[in-house]
Amino acid sequence: MQTTSDKKKLYSDQLIEDVMLRGRMYREIIADIRAGNINTTPHTVALDEVSRADLISYRVYKTPALEWLVDVLAHREDKRDNIEANTKLKFPELAYIRQMIIKYSKG
Repeated sequence: MQTTSDKKKLYSDQLIEDVMLRGRMYREIIADIRAGNINTTPHTVALDEVSRADLISYRVYKTPALEWLVDVLAHREDKRDNIEANTKLKFPELAYIRQMIIKYSKG
C-alpha cells in the first residue's frame, strides 16, 4: 500500500521542474476537463474546505498530495485566498494525473 509520502512523490507537480511546462500541463488538464475528454469526479466545496485545498484533495483522492491540483482547478493563485463554498469542481482520475506528470516531466 502506498503511503502519503509515496503519493506526494508520485503526484507532485514539482516533478516538472520547468515552470513553463508545468503551466502548460495545468492548461491541458483544464482544457481536457472542459472538453469532457476525460472521466471526472464532481465535488462541491463544503464550508469547512474553503481554505483547505489539502482537505479537498484528501476527500476526493484520499491523499492531501494533490492540493496543487485543487488550487489549479479552483483558479486559486494565492493560498491565503479562500475557495468559495459551494463551488463545483471536477477532478480527473489519478491515472490521468500521473500520465500528465510523466508526459510533462520528460519535457
